[in-house]
Amino acid sequence: MSSPAAAKLRAHIAFHGLVNEQPLFGMVTRKHVEALHTKAAAAIGRPSLTIKDLRHIAAIAWVTSGVRIDRLANARSGAAMPAAREA
Repeated sequence: MSSPAAAKLRAHIAFHGLVNEQPLFGMVTRKHVEALHTKAAAAIGRPSLTIKDLRHIAAIAWVTSGVRIDRLANARSGAAMPAAREA
């Protein structure tokens, strides 16, 4: 992780008083995310775009940038993905 990103993450953790394995963004509710997503999707003219679509777009971007697919499969992404075998 880049130094500026790590610094921002440390500041976020300190600001919210997070410890150990507490979720980094637990203060945001699903209802809040869904409301913002609906508003943003409409604003860009793509009201049918789902949150799941965004997860897939993110996964494609990560793999394209060099993240190993097995790392994504083992991450807590909110969806079960079979682990990829190394070639």
